[in-house]
Amino acid sequence: MKKRTSETGQHSIGIAARYSGLSAEVIRAWERRYRIVVPKRTPNARRVYSDDDIERLALLARATAAGRRIGDIARLSNDRLSRLIDQSLDADAGLPGEQRRQSTAAVMEYFDSCIVAVNNLNIHDFIAVLSRAEQSLGVFFLIEDLITPLLSHIRDECRRGALSSGHRQMFSATISAWLLMQAAAHSHPQRKAVVCAVEKDPELAALKAAATMNANGWSAVCPAENTAPEEIAGIAAAAKAQAVIICLNTATEDDDVPNRIRLLHKQLPASPLIVQTPAGGHYPAIVGEINAVHCGNLRQLCFELERLAPA
Repeated sequence: MKKRTSETGQHSIGIAARYSGLSAEVIRAWERRYRIVVPKRTPNARRVYSDDDIERLALLARATAAGRRIGDIARLSNDRLSRLIDQSLDADAGLPGEQRRQSTAAVMEYFDSCIVAVNNLNIHDFIAVLSRAEQSLGVFFLIEDLITPLLSHIRDECRRGALSSGHRQMFSATISAWLLMQAAAHSHPQRKAVVCAVEKDPELAALKAAATMNANGWSAVCPAENTAPEEIAGIAAAAKAQAVIICLNTATEDDDVPNRIRLLHKQLPASPLIVQTPAGGHYPAIVGEINAVHCGNLRQLCFELERLAPA
């Protein structure tokens, strides 16, 4: 990972989030629960992170993105984390249609260019960066390693006032349009699945899954956000879908989500239900209650879909 430098060697939590790929909320939560790093404090009690802290946060982000549970790896040394990531890279090389995962430093070059385009409200440059990154990373790793942390960063910058809600709306819409184009890039008439989001703020989770699926041989049918469960069931029947995938975001927990999932399960008693939400996320009780397949990341989703694929 390429080092960041400053005169003091200290960085704010926003910079730590930006370069590690974790949200500020996740960093704070992991610090409280697992003491993954112990940042210094300024006289006004603000956290400051060293280059070494950010290096460790980035390693933990990469390891959890590969499916490891943070509780299992929080106390591992950096060398051990690096070996786990290397093992994941070897496994990643076998993913259909995808290139090998690039280094954190390589991804951050694209990340920085995207942030410049966002700050300048330059949609043209932003799309150009996504296009270059797609050629280098492939759709799968572009979504996991660039788009997902980029969405989190833009959200966090809006919350602290560095960006306006207009920035977030404009670039969320741009990413949404790009993901939709990727989701429809190829036709796979024999492999269809309905992909839906049932939360109020899904962070484009369904479209990220749909784009990944299309790159791996599946056609995704994407109902609009907040489509009623009975309408999703009707869409699944009309499309003759082999599965229904519910994509959940872990930023917040919505009390209505379990009820929506129950209603959807009731409407689709014979259809396989897959719930895709990061490991350690919300709603584990409802996932077990309806006997759904749980996927902790997009890679696992692709593997589960392969099990359902027609011969």
